[in-house]
Amino acid sequence: MSEPKKEAELDTRTRLQIKKELHERKTAERKAEAEQLKGDYSAMKDSPALEDILAKARSFRNYHQKLASDGVGAKVVSDPEGEGGQRVVEFELSDTQTFRELGGASALEQLIVYIENKLA
Repeated sequence: MSEPKKEAELDTRTRLQIKKELHERKTAERKAEAEQLKGDYSAMKDSPALEDILAKARSFRNYHQKLASDGVGAKVVSDPEGEGGQRVVEFELSDTQTFRELGGASALEQLIVYIENKLA
């Protein structure tokens, strides 16, 4: 009767050992990947393209924040009375639209902060 318990204990120890080895291997892989990414971000830190992307993201974030805080916006529409002309139409945002604009600004802010943290 005591033999099956020993085998069960052995199986449990073996499974735990396998899980531990798998965990250690995955941890090492994640660490190596993080170091590689850190090097990649460091290499492109002064890239004009990256600076342009961040500037554009900040601009979009500011636009969405301004639109949500003002509660009004303006859009360009074609003018049916003119020949191919356009006119600017003002509109008020509903509560749902205001929340959507705030959500857009928040998402852009998270992306900007993520990139800036990776570059630091």
